Amino acid sequence: MSTNNETTATPSACESSSSSSSSTAASPSPSAPPSSTSTTATASTPATAAPTTASAARGNPRVLEAMHQPVWDTLSMATNVLIAGCGGGYDFFAGIPIYFALKKAGVNVWLSNLTFTSWHARKELLSPGGRPDWLTEICMKVVAGSSRNQTLWTPESEDYWPELWVANWMKAQGIEDSFVYMIERSGVVQVKAAFEQIVLRHSIDTIITVDGGTDSLMTGNEEGLGTPTEDMTSICAISMLENVPRKLLMLIGLGVDCFHGVNHSLFLENVATLDQQGGFLGSFSLTRSMEEAQKLIDVFNACNPVNSIVMCSVTSAVEGHFGDYHANPRTHGSKLYISPLMSQYWAFDLASVARNVLYLDQIKATRSSGETMATINRFAHSTKKRKGGRIPY
Repeated sequence: MSTNNETTATPSACESSSSSSSSTAASPSPSAPPSSTSTTATASTPATAAPTTASAARGNPRVLEAMHQPVWDTLSMATNVLIAGCGGGYDFFAGIPIYFALKKAGVNVWLSNLTFTSWHARKELLSPGGRPDWLTEICMKVVAGSSRNQTLWTPESEDYWPELWVANWMKAQGIEDSFVYMIERSGVVQVKAAFEQIVLRHSIDTIITVDGGTDSLMTGNEEGLGTPTEDMTSICAISMLENVPRKLLMLIGLGVDCFHGVNHSLFLENVATLDQQGGFLGSFSLTRSMEEAQKLIDVFNACNPVNSIVMCSVTSAVEGHFGDYHANPRTHGSKLYISPLMSQYWAFDLASVARNVLYLDQIKATRSSGETMATINRFAHSTKKRKGGRIPY
């Protein structure tokens, strides 16, 4: 999900009310191997007795290994991970549960995001130690406690700065490395250079780019592409990075892209194609009982949630709401369809996703967001459209 979706999009029922998927109830945590429980026989509990409680079942490694999802096999090899907001805005919030799950497993994790914050305002941000930490001309490190140059600050800028708000929230929680890398919306060339510097600084071996919504799985010939410019800028830039052995795309928020014309039967068809190619790494639900889900709700509610209709829909689904439920006053007057499908993660090998994007080669050399958008639009207007049907259940 990208661009104006954060400020103008209103997800509607569309066909998402009938969407369905196969979800396995796996915890979003690639944690260390589970601790074992004693099987020593006692007078009251024979050694051959089957577990009689949920607690006992959780202590059985064979139970936890059953129906294991490939995404955790991939992340189990990670040491230094960058979680990058794919389409800008509040997309990086979709990675918050994964951030805490990996942290709990002892993995080093950092956050980055394509930003919708005023570029003028960002130039006037003052780090606690003085001057801002710029990695490239479009990438800066936003540190908790940063201040604003009030003589140059514009009122509208003060209302939208999710990267700084998250950094401040992290510091209040006592989290070390409480900062977020903020990348200006630009061409693939500049965004790739920004990622290269983050990779170099932290010896990144795994990148997970996260999307609030599912339009980042559109290949270019669907009847509706959603808002692909920022999504595809990130996917293209990350796909070209060298010396990063693991690159993943993870999505959450199935159904929110109806407003932008995405047909979710085509999304599911694309998932099936990736599954055949070995690029689909599994799907699982984010439930309200998970500590990581509560972290997402807490940080989102602390960061002016009215700014993001997408993440309001996701967190509403996590909280168990259903149907025409409006957590965000900006959606009043529209028809929503909040459902458990919106709180479900979908994980993919990013290289496989990139190979299926029909116009990817055409945007690799773009040097502005406008050039990327124009290139995608030209391709979309000249290609034969793949029609999607209504999901029949």
